[in-house]
Amino acid sequence: MAFIWRRRSTTIVKLVALMLAIWFCIAFLIYTDDTRRRAAQETSGFGVGDSGGDPIALALKNGPESGEEQQQLADVNGNAIDRDAPQEADVPPTAKHKSRVKVLPRLKAEESVRHNVVVHPEEKAVNKQEAKEDDKNVLDAPAANVLEDSPGELGRPVILPKTMTPEMKKAVDDGWTKNAFNQYVSDLISVHRSLPDPRDAWCKDSARYLSNLPKTDVIICFHNEAWSVLLRTVHSVLDRSPPELIGKIILVDDYSDMPHLKKQLEDYFIAYPKVEIVRGPQREGLIRARLLGAKYAKSPVITYLDSHCECAEGWLEPLLDRIARNSTTVVCPVIDVIDDTTLEFHYRDSSGVNVGGFDWNLQFSWHAVPEREKKRHNCIDWFRDMGQRAGSGETRLHVSGNASAIG
Repeated sequence: MAFIWRRRSTTIVKLVALMLAIWFCIAFLIYTDDTRRRAAQETSGFGVGDSGGDPIALALKNGPESGEEQQQLADVNGNAIDRDAPQEADVPPTAKHKSRVKVLPRLKAEESVRHNVVVHPEEKAVNKQEAKEDDKNVLDAPAANVLEDSPGELGRPVILPKTMTPEMKKAVDDGWTKNAFNQYVSDLISVHRSLPDPRDAWCKDSARYLSNLPKTDVIICFHNEAWSVLLRTVHSVLDRSPPELIGKIILVDDYSDMPHLKKQLEDYFIAYPKVEIVRGPQREGLIRARLLGAKYAKSPVITYLDSHCECAEGWLEPLLDRIARNSTTVVCPVIDVIDDTTLEFHYRDSSGVNVGGFDWNLQFSWHAVPEREKKRHNCIDWFRDMGQRAGSGETRLHVSGNASAIG
């Protein structure tokens, strides 16, 4: 028994010694960390003060108590921050964008605070370069004499060289990572690029459509969409739709956090009165975002489009014509494909049109039109007796789909 007790006593002493060693290590780390923080604050021109804690964090959280402290904080930050104004990440933006954070740059500051981290002057060059990349320009439509030589015009592919510089390869890889398609190629193409017209003579005959077609509001939902792709989608609607048939283009921002989709997007579309931006207060998902956009629609017809598609010539009139002839009709256009690597426009003529259908497991797929139906009907009338009628009594019908989408 005495031998067992001595062994237990030795174990207890060892445990106590180990706990004391751990305690001393923790105390030493806390002391050295506190000393380092105090030295950093003194080096940056801050005193400890009576209130204690990190002066930068306290100022950002509680606001300066006097004019001198406010001026001191402004000099450190390099920006004059309006504490009473709600911050952008905390305010649910609205369609009218009434509340924004006002930031006044102070170029004479030697240091600034970015997300509570001190940024020294030598780091500002990198930050300015990042801001410059966010301020993307857009390519206008090329002149007629250079149309053939411009990237992506008439739906042609843009082929990148196999051997790339490290900077170019990084830009291409970043585009794929952010968007799951080749954003680098998209940025080389005009947002007003031309597309071939795949319609046959029967479809091009405008006399086949009613003259009093209803207006439609086009709703485009997006979340962190690429700049050039989103603008090309909107411009394809504006450029290839009769102006009298477009009520509004409602862009529904499903809580994006990329800088180019904030004020830069608003500033760009100021010149386009038919474009309205609606911002969700939180991430909603596609269906709720579409319902949010429907609340702002005023026209008798609602058209939903993806944020990475392009509308071809004459895309809208046949859809509205079917609804004008029968107000219970829900219409879906032919959906062609834009190559995700080269952005080539892959299209089919009227002979290659398929019809959508479900199997007994309710799996949707496309099916070729039987030859007997091709002989009985033309390219439009194939679907006249095959469409599903919606008799809910809703007076504002939905047109769902797009002319061509990146895939």
